[in-house]
Amino acid sequence: MSTAGNISASNAILGGTIYANAGVFSGSVKANNGEFSGSIQANNGQFSGSIKASSGQFSGSIKASSGQFSGSIQASSGQFSGSINANSGNFSGSLLANSGYIGGTNGWVINTNKISSSYGIEFSNSTIPAIKIGANSYGSKGIWLGKGTDTNFSMSMYNDANNYLKWNGSSL
Repeated sequence: MSTAGNISASNAILGGTIYANAGVFSGSVKANNGEFSGSIQANNGQFSGSIKASSGQFSGSIKASSGQFSGSIQASSGQFSGSINANSGNFSGSLLANSGYIGGTNGWVINTNKISSSYGIEFSNSTIPAIKIGANSYGSKGIWLGKGTDTNFSMSMYNDANNYLKWNGSSL
């Protein structure tokens, strides 16, 4: 120990508690077991092994180039950016998406107020809500169920001018 209070050792075993008001650790800080309280901050670096917390909060970013989260990940607010991939899992609560895909880029397309497929199936919740299978509008080829521009709910199953069934909200 120097007269300034600095401790220098090439190898040491310390028992009890180590306190520091400030400072920097260089190299590794290892513990076979134990607990950190307060905050742990790193400008850069890497954790290997597992990080476990019975409670607490992460602020800033959590990034992983590879790895796996087990258990649950919960956020009272915030945003995930990038990709979330899962082989299996469950979402509870709300899932909000104004755009994207279900089942890949050839599957269901999510747009604001509409879910559609490349096979001509569409569920729309707009000012003119409708379920469309091949049809673009009331009376076009395919099946159309919805609210028409006249605000009446209508239905049409249309193949051609000789083969169709149409209901305009009051007559068949």
